Amino acid sequence: MNAIANDVVVWAAESDAAAPGLTLVPVERRLLVPPGDHAGFVDRVAALCEEHCIDVVIPTHDTELLPMCVERGRLERIGVGVMVGSMQTLLACLDRFEAIRQANGVIGVPDTKIFDGSFRPASEEFPVVVKPRRGGATMGGRVIWSTEDLDNLPRDPQTIAQEFLSGAEYSVDVLTNRHGELIDTVARQRLRVNPGVTITCDIAENDALAQAASAIATAIGLRGAANLRFRYDGNGSPRLLEVNAAVETREMWRMWLDELLGVELVSAADTGDGGEGGSMAAAE
Repeated sequence: MNAIANDVVVWAAESDAAAPGLTLVPVERRLLVPPGDHAGFVDRVAALCEEHCIDVVIPTHDTELLPMCVERGRLERIGVGVMVGSMQTLLACLDRFEAIRQANGVIGVPDTKIFDGSFRPASEEFPVVVKPRRGGATMGGRVIWSTEDLDNLPRDPQTIAQEFLSGAEYSVDVLTNRHGELIDTVARQRLRVNPGVTITCDIAENDALAQAASAIATAIGLRGAANLRFRYDGNGSPRLLEVNAAVETREMWRMWLDELLGVELVSAADTGDGGEGGSMAAAE
């Protein structure tokens, strides 16, 4: 988190005192919070923000997103911004099937079905990709090439079966202001992934992806930033694969902080001083 900006004071909050994330900050800026799904999670975060004059909270785990979204107003009333999307956006981020549902009719999407007992694809529909509806970075995805392979998998309504797309894959960070107006997009071609996390990429100037990202941002009610993953189909058109709550580019994090704090965070490396910054905590 220290890489986001040089002119903010970063605190780290973890539910485990031995978590390696705490070592990213000095001992005096390490905080302990309950897990995100604990009833006292937001209470503890709010108390720590008031105690340490923290301006912005960045949830970094899926279990923290919904409670922080629900309690956003409470935190804002004590002067704390929360880097989390709207409820509509979070539903798309946390459920790949819901993301496809919201995007369908707005831009191209791969054919996607719930992987339950009713899913019986015709032979010409193979290969298909079977993956969890929920979970970060498309963990657990698997390409299935035949009915025989498909029959060896347990059916589960928390799993989806998706049309296989063989084209280039792109990751697009998109940022809007609090009114949903587009601020910027950054597209990157994903050249090497391990597993689900971009290891090697190229920044891409791509008008089609920028337009698609803008349309999706409107469709999912984006307020703030999100990461969109696209893959091209055989006709050369981008189709949405999923929406993620965490953006991938440093500059997008900085611009989102600018929007929340209401000031432009000029890097201390550029100005030679601390600039007009703030204090933030990353909770996990």
